[in-house]
Amino acid sequence: MDHLPIFCQLRDRDCLLVGGGDVAERKARLLLEAGARLTVNALAFIPAVSPCGQMKAC
Repeated sequence: MDHLPIFCQLRDRDCLLVGGGDVAERKARLLLEAGARLTVNALAFIPAVSPCGQMKAC
């Protein structure tokens, strides 16, 4: 099995995203659209991730 489809209610849930690259950007946008409270742990962000005002800095 290459994929693990998971459906979760994320609105107002704390979520931790590790990484700041291209994949992290896509995941961050999806999590924020789902209403998650997002914390990102990364050494550096690509420019598209950094300005997301809804993210808390670690």
